[in-house]
Amino acid sequence: MRDEKWTARIEAGVEGLTKAEWAPDSRNILCFSEWGLRVTIWSLSTGTATYIQFPKHPDRGYAFRKDGRYFVLAERYKSKDMMGVYDCPSGYKLIRHFALPTTSLASISLSPTGNHVAAWEAASEFKVVIMNLTGQHIATFIPTDDPLLGVRHILWHPSGTYLLVGGWDSKLYILSSLEWKVVATIQLASRLPSSTACCTIHSS
Repeated sequence: MRDEKWTARIEAGVEGLTKAEWAPDSRNILCFSEWGLRVTIWSLSTGTATYIQFPKHPDRGYAFRKDGRYFVLAERYKSKDMMGVYDCPSGYKLIRHFALPTTSLASISLSPTGNHVAAWEAASEFKVVIMNLTGQHIATFIPTDDPLLGVRHILWHPSGTYLLVGGWDSKLYILSSLEWKVVATIQLASRLPSSTACCTIHSS
């Protein structure tokens, strides 16, 4: 039996294209246009397109739930940070759309369990908010030592029990999902000791 080859071509047109990636089901392709105009989901099964308007960022601020059921997207609508929750098996039908308690959203991170979303402000403000997929505001984390800069990176524990928040203040805050409070704070060294350095940089 001869193998059949199949190819497809997607043209973005005047709206431009900044990023394209596969959906978890490998049957849809997400295309992010320039200027944050929209996200286009192309179905390779039907050849049709689904459009989602006004994503907050063209390269971040979105996630799929682990089982591929839901797609969450940070959006900017009427000068407000919003979040849309879309049902993937139903052709990315919108099932929830709610405002986020942020002013200049940097990005979001979906928990491994798919129950919570962490959203944080841009680098000028250290603020992390925890939401569920129904739009309920669960908690807000702001360090008590009032750091000058904001969040650098966020990572969930594989079980979803803990949330690690790394700041530009060289501190790592570990939050428990039981009460969303800090259970440990780690001060990161600004530089490695010379005995453990893997390389040496010589100045000219």
